[in-house]
Amino acid sequence: MLLQRLSSGCGCGDQLGGSVDNMRSLADLDGRIERYTSMVGDLADNVIKLTVVLVTQSILMPFAFLWLLAMIARGIARIPLAQFHGSSRQVHNDDLT
Repeated sequence: MLLQRLSSGCGCGDQLGGSVDNMRSLADLDGRIERYTSMVGDLADNVIKLTVVLVTQSILMPFAFLWLLAMIARGIARIPLAQFHGSSRQVHNDDLT
């Protein structure tokens, strides 16, 4: 029984090795803090970029589209209707007012 324990190891070395690994992981705390800090900085950059895209797509683009439609409608309104109907009647300045 004692021989089996000695040959297979008492497990003390495994426990000690585990403790050393735990100490190493705790010693790397500065590295983890730096990684988390950079992740938070990257997250802030991504949130700002997504906010800019949201504002552009939901506010600026619709206003630009409405402005374009208004300019097109304004241009169409200035064209005399006689040109749309294809009539051969001459348009005089008196007819436009």
